[in-house]
Formats: sequence, C-alpha cells, structure tokens
Amino acid sequence: MYQHLLYEVVEGVARITLNRPQVYHALSPDLILEITTAVQSAAADTSVRVVLLTATGDKAFCAGADLKECGTPFQFDHSVYHTPFAKLLRTAQACDAPIIGRLNAACLAGGMGLFGACDIVVAADHAKIGPPESKVGLYP
Repeated sequence: MYQHLLYEVVEGVARITLNRPQVYHALSPDLILEITTAVQSAAADTSVRVVLLTATGDKAFCAGADLKECGTPFQFDHSVYHTPFAKLLRTAQACDAPIIGRLNAACLAGGMGLFGACDIVVAADHAKIGPPESKVGLYP
C-alpha cells in the first residue's frame, strides 16, 4: 500500500516510518500523500492509542522538500484551497491520538513542519534541527 513509508500498528501504537533514506526522507508529493493517508488510517483505527512518527536510518529524520523531484511541493496553486502539505498538517492536528516524533537525526526545512505537527518530540543528542531553505531562495 505504501511505497515511501512503513506503517504498522502493534499493541495500540501506529508506527509511521519514513523510508526514503537515499534522499534523506525528503518530502515528495507522494510521500506527503502517504503520510497523510497513514495518519488518517491511524486516526480511524479505534485500537490506536498513540502515533509514532520516525524515519529509517541514522542520517536524517527529514531533509525537507524534495527539490530535485518536483521543485518544491510547497508551491501554491491558487485554484486549490490548500497545499498537500497543509492538508497533512491539518490531518495531524485532527488526529485524536497523540503523535510522537522520534527525531533520529537531521530535521531540516519542511521536516520542521513534520516536527511541528507532533504533540511530543524526542530527539537524539546528535540531531540537527534548522531551516536552511533560505539558502536556496525559499521562505521558511
């Protein structure tokens, strides 16, 4: 069902694991849609008591937008009410189960949006957090 993330529910914990380590879990339109769908699934599952959001590997939690794949998934289309990323954030906010972010490494740019969507965040001591998108001409 998912191409860019792993999803499982075990003993009341819905674990959403970003799985694009080759691009540091950069947010492509497909990954954004998959995270949104996974959060919706967790919210609809009455056995889920908590959602854990994390990533595979130890180099990055999320490097932000996948600029190579699509320019930026955060561009506005004024014919659409909101961006897919905004829908993801609204979906996370509407989830009754608390979302715990497990930052295993770098959390940059749009990854900070995922960080901000969590109710609680636990970060590894070596995790780097920051908004470097201004270096490529994007506004955080």
